[in-house]
Amino acid sequence: MFSLVRPYLKNIALVDSSNADSIASTGFYIATSNGVFIPKYLYILMISAYVVDGLNQFMKGDNSPSINKDNIEKWFYPVPPLAEQKRIADSVQEYISILEDIEKSLS
Repeated sequence: MFSLVRPYLKNIALVDSSNADSIASTGFYIATSNGVFIPKYLYILMISAYVVDGLNQFMKGDNSPSINKDNIEKWFYPVPPLAEQKRIADSVQEYISILEDIEKSLS
């Protein structure tokens, strides 16, 4: 789920498929993998600077700058083989876990 309003705030979430039908807002784009992406890889891709910063260039409006679904759908996304997507997602999750442990130890 990707917020169309102020995308630079990275209001992006990985929604479990069991809750996919619970979203009822025109302010979000629901990105689905359609078998091309592993959901965790797609999430990592959508929160990346490549996607967020790239889509920010399409923002319009002053009060609530936003993008539209066409901006997201027409953006170019790297699509590695599924095995590589899994490896990337697992590696990123491992680093996130390490960072969370470090953060806990500092508080």
